[in-house]
Amino acid sequence: MIFKTIPLSETARLDAYIQDPAITFQTYIDRPALIICPGGAYLIHATKEAEPVALHFLAHGFNTFVLRYSVATDREHPEKGVNTDLRYPQPSVELLEAIHLIRTNAKEWHVKPDSIYLAGFSAGAHVAATAGLRWNDPSLTDQLSFIPEGGELRTCGMVLGYPMLADNPEDFCSNVPAENTNLVRNVLYGTSSPSKQQIGSVDLKNFIEPETAVPAFIWHSIDDPVVDSTKSLEFIKAMKQKGIVCEYHLFSHGGHGLGLAGEDSALRLWPDLAHEWMKSLEE
Repeated sequence: MIFKTIPLSETARLDAYIQDPAITFQTYIDRPALIICPGGAYLIHATKEAEPVALHFLAHGFNTFVLRYSVATDREHPEKGVNTDLRYPQPSVELLEAIHLIRTNAKEWHVKPDSIYLAGFSAGAHVAATAGLRWNDPSLTDQLSFIPEGGELRTCGMVLGYPMLADNPEDFCSNVPAENTNLVRNVLYGTSSPSKQQIGSVDLKNFIEPETAVPAFIWHSIDDPVVDSTKSLEFIKAMKQKGIVCEYHLFSHGGHGLGLAGEDSALRLWPDLAHEWMKSLEE
């Protein structure tokens, strides 16, 4: 295995886990790629949702990449405020840069260029789903360091764990300290008191279009105290109405921030379910 860290900017990087392409004497294969966006409320990167997930899917035949996207705040030093240059959707712009980088280096990294998938957890799922739905949105692509060619930024699908897909003031982060909620909203909008129009601008079901949205696999727990699982249901309903391939698993327990959930006999099934779903898209 080759591990390399690729800087995307001063505040973002891509960690690549690339398997040896040789499977036997003089026999080489290219593999699908999975780009992983760890959660962390747009404030940090959750450790259990990064390298452990990359290594798991590496063992299941993927070349994996962890996007350490820019975070606009320093939770340890909130007095520094929000770096407005790094506010949403900057992390998703960085994800589009990562997709382009992987396609550009597909031959060297032995990646199937037409088999690139996204994965994200919590806020990282918001990063991933933004790129999965808005990969050709000029408000994002105009910020890129290159000019996209055709559909090069469209991926095959996205795997979203306990995803933040919308921000509703009455229920989002209801069990999170108010200071952290205010920080998240400042990262999303530049204010802790967003308007209805601003809230709609991050509600990803508003960006589901049959011509552009990629298939989605979503898993969530009904007792999630941080991100309301009904938002996943609403998103799936909107995907279904638009005729877009999707699969949804709602577990009866689990909470939030689970990662691979290896200690839970039910929840730990999600990586295998996601793997089988991605395989089905290749058939």
